[in-house]
Amino acid sequence: MIMAGHDNELYSVNMQYNLKTIEEWKNLLEHLMKHLVRRYDKHVLSQWIFEFPWNKEPYYSQDYRYLDAYEAGWRIVKSNLGSSRIAGINPHGGIDEEQFREAVHELSARGIFPEIFTIKIFVDSTHQMMGERTFQSGSDYLYARQFIEKIRGILEEEGQTYQMCISEWSNSLSNRNIVQDSCARGTYIIKFILSIWKTADMIGFWHGSDAVDIFYDSRKLIYGGGGLLTKDGIKKPSFYAFEFLNKLGGHVLKIGNNYIVTRDSTQRIVCLCFNHREYSYYYYMKKENEHFNLSKIFQSEEKERVEFTVEELDDNKEYMIKEEVINSGSGSIQNEWQLLSNQEELGKEEIQYLKNICIPKIYIRHVRSEDRRICFQVEMEPHEMRMIYISEY
Repeated sequence: MIMAGHDNELYSVNMQYNLKTIEEWKNLLEHLMKHLVRRYDKHVLSQWIFEFPWNKEPYYSQDYRYLDAYEAGWRIVKSNLGSSRIAGINPHGGIDEEQFREAVHELSARGIFPEIFTIKIFVDSTHQMMGERTFQSGSDYLYARQFIEKIRGILEEEGQTYQMCISEWSNSLSNRNIVQDSCARGTYIIKFILSIWKTADMIGFWHGSDAVDIFYDSRKLIYGGGGLLTKDGIKKPSFYAFEFLNKLGGHVLKIGNNYIVTRDSTQRIVCLCFNHREYSYYYYMKKENEHFNLSKIFQSEEKERVEFTVEELDDNKEYMIKEEVINSGSGSIQNEWQLLSNQEELGKEEIQYLKNICIPKIYIRHVRSEDRRICFQVEMEPHEMRMIYISEY
């Protein structure tokens, strides 16, 4: 399925083989497990996670009940690979709170509670579950956090041990939205993760490459696909959002509205700051795939200034400040393509050129500590992401 918006289906094809009975479902899983053991070995498979999500589409047609299908899958995996972990439920939007509570309680009563509980969050899709909000659009971080916390509360009533995994999420279900190719999506990703990271043990993403979205209208270099890479493998700003987050240190020192300061294992200070801009009313007046000008769809296009003070340093010592920057002038595939006149079809040389230049721009400067501290400031363009490393020189 390829979506051009939450209610706009561009293309859909059913590639699912429909099993008739639960016995066929069990037989399929048994053969799959035997194949996997022969192919990968039990030692490798013991590190895998097997997920049985509560999809809208049933796993088999006759007398289908999700909990029975989940239990069958749980027991088959455990009988073949006892150390592998099982994930579920990943509830879809049509499940109400009563259904959800009953399912969670029954999983606990049967002794097959998921070791990893998965959920998906798309803030522009319809959410009937829990009955509090029926529609989300844009960047409602508060809703996402409340949604996760409410699910956690229900799960913890059963007193079971589990990990929470947000397996799928994105700013949109659309695969035809120019925001997906822009720096704006990069800052959205950082803002979202910093808003909800304490509520989850693991956070995945929707999908990695635009290659899964290719259709008759995707001849252009970029076309608003939902991936972190273009169909040609060029890194988008959203890719660097994850790369920057991954470079943060393990010890969090401070978090603000547009920055996070950490310390890594080498005692280096690592900061990530960003200038995220929210959507304007104009964004909601059209369908997602009808926007062709980013300048109109955000509330403001103002620069943001962040001041940093790093204390408890050696006095009168030189420190190096290294910065990696992604913005409209540095590393943005969308802006670099505009400089090539938005040429619809590019050759191998041009593709490789874009791969080479769509990278963060690096700046290095030196400062000397005074009174055991250093102070500096950065000014960021709209939708800019900036990594800052502070180390002894």
